[in-house]
Amino acid sequence: VAHKGGTMAQISLPSGAAVITAAAGGIGEAAAHAFAALAPAVVLVDIDADNLARVAADVRAGTGADVVVHVADVTTPEGAAS
Repeated sequence: VAHKGGTMAQISLPSGAAVITAAAGGIGEAAAHAFAALAPAVVLVDIDADNLARVAADVRAGTGADVVVHVADVTTPEGAAS
C-alpha cells in the first residue's frame, strides 16, 4: 500500500526485486519491510553494516522474502557504481 495524493493506492511487485537505499533504519527500514511484503526479493543498501544486517534478519523473519544485503555509500559515484 502506498500513500498517493492523500489517498491510499495499492501497488504490487509480482516479479523482480525492490532496491531500498538507506535501509539500515528509519524510513528505509520501514520501506524494506513494506516492499518485502510485496516483492519476492529485496536488495537492502546502506553504509551501516551492523544495522543493515539487523534489518535484513528482521525482514527475512517477518516476510519470508529473499533479502540481499549490499554495504555501500550511494551518495558517492564509487558507491553508487558498486
